[in-house]
Amino acid sequence: MESFVSSLLIIALAEMGDKTQLVALALAGRYRTVTVAAGVCLGVLVTNLFAAACGTLIGAALPVTLIKFVAGFAFIGFAVWTFLDKCEDESCDIREGRNPLLSIATAFFVAELGDKTQLTALTLAADTGEFFSVWAGSSLGMMLAVTIAIALGSIAQKSLPERTVKVACSIVFAVFGILTVLEAVSSLG
Repeated sequence: MESFVSSLLIIALAEMGDKTQLVALALAGRYRTVTVAAGVCLGVLVTNLFAAACGTLIGAALPVTLIKFVAGFAFIGFAVWTFLDKCEDESCDIREGRNPLLSIATAFFVAELGDKTQLTALTLAADTGEFFSVWAGSSLGMMLAVTIAIALGSIAQKSLPERTVKVACSIVFAVFGILTVLEAVSSLG
């Protein structure tokens, strides 16, 4: 129980103001609240499953630099995709065969790769050896933190023009992509 509570508290606090919380905010400004919440939950469960399993099984860190490069360029790709998207509502994504739920879950998973909260969950699992407690606690902690962002994004979606929300989402993705790539480059030297 101690691993669960410490994971929940540490991850919830670490997630406040983190890029994945801002990604949830941006996605909530683009898609329906229910779709974002479900996609983020799926992304959170998978990313924390990955972190807790790696931490429990190998007890060592992932090759963070490579993960940061991949995540950074994926963010930049999300920025371009969001900015160039001609669709004006979620129904367009569905007609074109894209699944918003899986897109959101994937975006959230990529956003979390090599992130401090994922590495924290990995470290907690490696330290305690308690896979389930760390996975459940870190997942719940992250979901609590991103719930705030989803609520704010939903409000923004209702009160701001679609183009403004789209540009803001693109900027958020681009900034975090560039910062993540720069962080990866700085860790090489």
